[in-house]
Amino acid sequence: MGVIGELFDIVGDVVALPFKIAGAVVEFGNDVGELVAQDVKNKIEGNPEEPIRTSYDVRDEADKIIDTARKDFSSARCDLDSAWYETSKNAGKVADRRQEVYALLGKATSSALTELPDKQLRLLYPSSAPSVDVDFHIGTFAGALGTNMRMEAAEEYLLEANEYRVETMRLIADVNALRRTVLNVSDAQKEEMAMLDMIQSAYQAKSRSVLTESAGLLREIAELCVQEVCSNTDSKYQDLLRRLKQLWN
Repeated sequence: MGVIGELFDIVGDVVALPFKIAGAVVEFGNDVGELVAQDVKNKIEGNPEEPIRTSYDVRDEADKIIDTARKDFSSARCDLDSAWYETSKNAGKVADRRQEVYALLGKATSSALTELPDKQLRLLYPSSAPSVDVDFHIGTFAGALGTNMRMEAAEEYLLEANEYRVETMRLIADVNALRRTVLNVSDAQKEEMAMLDMIQSAYQAKSRSVLTESAGLLREIAELCVQEVCSNTDSKYQDLLRRLKQLWN
């Protein structure tokens, strides 16, 4: 068709395009201008079928990325809160039972054992959701920015949104890891309760040295359980329970 024919096609598209998007949302009239500019650019570059993408499209994509990341983080935190509620609720019951058995071992060995530490169980929460460094309100720049500058600003916002998603995913991984730790601590609580029942029913058959060492392990468990629950709490808890089991098998 030649350059002249292609230019006539571009002009025709420029004229027709605003009517083609008559049903679209128009922000300050700028999206019409951007659609025209993008269509012309695609024609000149020989890519007439290339999707027309304005700064408003880019902004909406970035907003969606940020919104999805925030919802995913909120969901992960809710799951952690749910697991923590059950674990912290049971912590008091386990601590009371531990104190009873600990006192029993003290009497059985005629030892003046010191009181166990406070029974409070605490959680070391990970960071909150990150914030977005760049606020992008495209309409604010409607009169100040040209088409190219608006697109550059929108692309910068999209870059920030993707960086936000990466950072949020890292935090979500931390939250999920802590939730697994909390669930493991909950399992350890059940295991300890079973051990405490067994100790109470069989302590008269054990030597003074076993009873004394058992009381020491219960103290270590109590001290662990008043520290903030973090990434290695469950492994330390399980190790102490394993050592306690070895004494009673």
